[in-house]
Amino acid sequence: SKLCTASSSQAGYPCTPPIITAEGLKDILGTYLWMEAREKHATVTKKISLESGSTLLAKCEDGDAGSRSSSSAKVVVEFLDDRVESWRCSCERYRSGHRRKRIRRPCIHIACSLVAYARKQQEALVGKSPTTQSHEGSPRRSLYIPEHRRMDTRSMVKESKALQGFEEKTAEYLRGLLRRNNQSSSSLKKYELVQRCADGAMRGALPKCPECRRGQLVYILYKYRCNGYFTDRGVV
Repeated sequence: SKLCTASSSQAGYPCTPPIITAEGLKDILGTYLWMEAREKHATVTKKISLESGSTLLAKCEDGDAGSRSSSSAKVVVEFLDDRVESWRCSCERYRSGHRRKRIRRPCIHIACSLVAYARKQQEALVGKSPTTQSHEGSPRRSLYIPEHRRMDTRSMVKESKALQGFEEKTAEYLRGLLRRNNQSSSSLKKYELVQRCADGAMRGALPKCPECRRGQLVYILYKYRCNGYFTDRGVV
């Protein structure tokens, strides 16, 4: 598989996803989306499997099966060593994002798929010792969290209170708060507004992109990335 690391392939070890922890999911999804996915994953995620040991495939469904309002989405999540390398979803919300070549923020289907797979991992590990190895001679790996993003118990409590406080506000209030702090708020859903406000309260406002000097930086998959900016011709 192209997602195997050189060290693992040389040792003859199979490629397997890391152990997906709650802390790791909170980092890549955002705590608010992670909480929403925990409540919905059982009803949204219908099928989940691994391909080539390092690619997660899932089928999700919105609404009641068979009803006119229901819609299905296919999710692909690729792992590289102890990280999520990329993700994509066939849902309209994800496909309508600007600049398809760029990695975009996760949708609820991607979040539910990762939460469902994490639950599946937990069930497989029941009764096994914490030191159990993923395969002989290779230590277990947990989903990567950048050092500057790791939080202690006190920070987690602070973030939880911030999320709860912003959740009680209206979307208009949150957009106004972001604008006053020179943060992008266009085309964001309520949960994204809540998460971005909470991130600002925890870590401060993000600056403009240092390269284009106009795009807003957003945190996606372990990096702060530029989300582009609007011109007469669309998004750059």
